[in-house]
Amino acid sequence: MKKVVLIPIESFKRDALSRVYLGNELIKMGVEVIIGHPEILSNIILPSVEKPIWLGRFISLTGDKPEDKKLLKSLNKKKGKMYYLHDEGAFYADDNYYEAIEMLHNPRLMADDAVKKVCVWGDYQKNYLDKYKKIKEKVTVTGMYRFDMLKDPKFKFKNLKKKYGKSYTLINTRFPEANLLDGEVGIFDKRTMSHYISSGLSKEHGLYDMFKVWKSINESFTHFVYSIYKLVSENKEMLFIIRPHPVESPDFYKKAFGYFSNVIIDNEENISDHILSSDLVIHNECTTGVESVIANKPTINFVATKQKNIVGTSDSGVLVKNYKELLKTFEGLKNKKLTNPVIQNQKYLANLEKNFLSNHKFVDMISNENTYSKISKLNLYLFWNYAKLKTVIKFLLILPLLKLFNSNDKLLQYSFTDLKKIIVERNYEELNSFKLFNSLYIRLKKY
Repeated sequence: MKKVVLIPIESFKRDALSRVYLGNELIKMGVEVIIGHPEILSNIILPSVEKPIWLGRFISLTGDKPEDKKLLKSLNKKKGKMYYLHDEGAFYADDNYYEAIEMLHNPRLMADDAVKKVCVWGDYQKNYLDKYKKIKEKVTVTGMYRFDMLKDPKFKFKNLKKKYGKSYTLINTRFPEANLLDGEVGIFDKRTMSHYISSGLSKEHGLYDMFKVWKSINESFTHFVYSIYKLVSENKEMLFIIRPHPVESPDFYKKAFGYFSNVIIDNEENISDHILSSDLVIHNECTTGVESVIANKPTINFVATKQKNIVGTSDSGVLVKNYKELLKTFEGLKNKKLTNPVIQNQKYLANLEKNFLSNHKFVDMISNENTYSKISKLNLYLFWNYAKLKTVIKFLLILPLLKLFNSNDKLLQYSFTDLKKIIVERNYEELNSFKLFNSLYIRLKKY
């Protein structure tokens, strides 16, 4: 019997590669890993595994929905353990930072017996959550393993200069409130309001915050896009890759910049590959700015409106506040005078420490876990309940049909084939992979 770790994927573009990257490290310790959509893992795989380890967040963003309660109930029933790690674990606006920590790391939920560890990105979050006595012993600084890929010499990144044919400047956007992708949850969606209400905040507080964010992002969006238009127009010999945020619509950028032969719109590649292959990164108070700092890439933080003071991202790279400053700083790239960024904000994100790798922390913790799992193939295929039947119908029957009609449903982001492709592309030779209800089941090859 071996440990079985279940790792859910929330956003394929952002998370899939890092899940396989971590899984590749875990299997070297004899652990078996299953990676897939949270609903499939929760409703089909988890009920068929004795003493599983769930490594990730709840099904919903804040963990307060019926499917989250069901996940905890199932973990307790199967004597499983959760290593809670949120994908949005560190970078929030300064004026409501603690509110955001509690919303995404709800102390009441973290106190549940099924939650073995509350994994946070840095000491700052830990020091705040430590005030809750019931979870203090659980709170552990792990960083976030997807950032490891930007500085781990063993990571096999894809050199995208070969794809584009020349060196490029990467421009990362983060304006979903102004340019939302169809099917995503918008700023004024009722589900957004429910996060405020479930966190004990009033409807009025939620509305004030939602409109404030909407106004701020839309102002930033117009200034940023117009300045990028001027930059690409005045530097026609340079190549620019515009990478829309995963929940932004690429269509706007394709239409607006479709007149320029020196601009490519592409958010299909992994962000680590995009950053590591680039010569310069331009962002707007975005997590990708922190990632480019970790990768030691020259970085420009272009903020033409009032800074939103997003802790950790607002001071990532050289801050420029207007187009004149942007152009002047960009000239440094052409003259080869751009300097690498200053490393700071380690208290918010442990990965910014020079020799810190999150995957080492998780490998150590799970290796020391005194528990062993068993997968019942009989339960997987023979014992059905309503949740399992509904999940299979949804993912294996209805969604493939929707895909035939080019539906933009968020759940159609990926399939087992897409996960398998990562293993082939990255040449993970030690992985033995299997398909399990559209999830990727990996373990160490036997030679």
